[in-house]
Amino acid sequence: MGLLVICAAVWGFISFFPASATVKAGDEVVVKINAGQVSDMYGYQFNLLYDKDAFKYNGGLTSSISDISTIFAKELDQYLRVGSTKIGDVEGFSGTRPDICEITLIAKRDGDLSLITINGVNIVKSDLSYVEGVTDWTNSSRVKV
Repeated sequence: MGLLVICAAVWGFISFFPASATVKAGDEVVVKINAGQVSDMYGYQFNLLYDKDAFKYNGGLTSSISDISTIFAKELDQYLRVGSTKIGDVEGFSGTRPDICEITLIAKRDGDLSLITINGVNIVKSDLSYVEGVTDWTNSSRVKV
């Protein structure tokens, strides 16, 4: 199955999704979030945008970074805000192309996978400095089997 790549520098996101993947009502869709290069990342937040008429968030959220395990999601009108943080006086996480987290959505109707994107990526470093508008994070979506 080919991948269709969407680049939207204006909105500050890059998304990858299967071009011909279909879903049926009730299917679980796993959205995987990856980063480019991260250095001293103490915490992060981003917005997951998806068609709320086609999918619903079911509370499925898992951190892929073992030492940044405090993770949350808040449903807002237009998107799901996801964030995570370390706790205490510790170094931030560093890595190249790390998996960040996985989010599970449930398909509400049959059809093609909607364009699921992320934007508003912000990082907090261990010295509590804030980096806004990070653009090298990506997401990919697949139907859970």
